Amino acid sequence: MFKQLSNKVKQTWINYRYQRHLQRSRFRPQLEDLPPGLFEHWQQCAPQEFHGIPRDAIFFVRAAEGLMMFFDFVSHSDRPCGLPSKAADSVWHAWLTLPQAEQRGLQIERFCQRHFGCEIPHLEAERMPVPISDALANTLVAARIRVRRDPAGPYLPLLFRLDHRLKMPHGFAYLVKNYGVGLQDMDSQGRAIGRVSFPAALDPFYLLSVGLISQSAFDAYRTEKNKHDAASLSGSGSSCGSSSSCDAADGGCADGGSCGSSCGGGCGGGGCGS
Repeated sequence: MFKQLSNKVKQTWINYRYQRHLQRSRFRPQLEDLPPGLFEHWQQCAPQEFHGIPRDAIFFVRAAEGLMMFFDFVSHSDRPCGLPSKAADSVWHAWLTLPQAEQRGLQIERFCQRHFGCEIPHLEAERMPVPISDALANTLVAARIRVRRDPAGPYLPLLFRLDHRLKMPHGFAYLVKNYGVGLQDMDSQGRAIGRVSFPAALDPFYLLSVGLISQSAFDAYRTEKNKHDAASLSGSGSSCGSSSSCDAADGGCADGGSCGSSCGGGCGGGGCGS
């Protein structure tokens, strides 16, 4: 009896948190328009591909919100974009395998066209017209511009922080360190582990070289970074430690890691997933 009561209280609390998050989300219309049965289908299939992933409604709605963020960024970019979150990608993958009968006309293509003005088909990284590292750089800049932040950094959009916040097993733990965007591996418990690598494609100098940011934005970044470095030196007598770098040419990160994996194309430039 106590166990049944405890489970009922727990479910009531989960439902409350779910509804509260839904009401506060700027993507509430999109989240309320998700296909019937998607959550249950995700609960069944996501653990088979993303081992150890939580299966509760709170995780799902936050991961789905991350996918909506990505679709929004893609719709406002003219370049291929990369999805830096495995949590969000788990929802995308589940949606793509949702039985046609359960979608009731809410196929993902129609959904994106209705809510974001274009279709955003899913592609694997190897089918993208650009390396995954470049696609992620495009997302980073598009996200910063979309939320009215400096495109050169060091602001890290929520989508890049999503896996770490949700403790996504084996996800991507992006962070800002020394005024640069870094990346750590995540273990099976969703904890960031190991040294921080710095993807070269996310460095402001690279963003400038490929035309993602302007010279003035880069100069403003350098000015602020110099101030930050000077303050660090005066405060501690030495600069903070640096970590390994990521070679943009191979589309991955140091130590053979990956910044993202699966992709999607559309909206005059395309999208790309983790």
